[in-house]
Amino acid sequence: QKELLFPIRLSSSLLAGDVNSDGVVNILDIVLLFNMVLGDEYNSLADLNNDGIINILDVVLLVNIILDR
Repeated sequence: QKELLFPIRLSSSLLAGDVNSDGVVNILDIVLLFNMVLGDEYNSLADLNNDGIINILDVVLLVNIILDR
């Protein structure tokens, strides 16, 4: 009998704007998000306005999140 193991990472507290999932919202998240916009990539963590696309609106929201802290 073989046992299959599937590692699962559960996070109960996702931090809004933490695009790189390092637990901190900072300039590194802005750089990563900007590169996603330029590379036409999609990541649900970066879609801050939940419109299904990553664009400059998400960058503006992320900058506002950082400035409001």
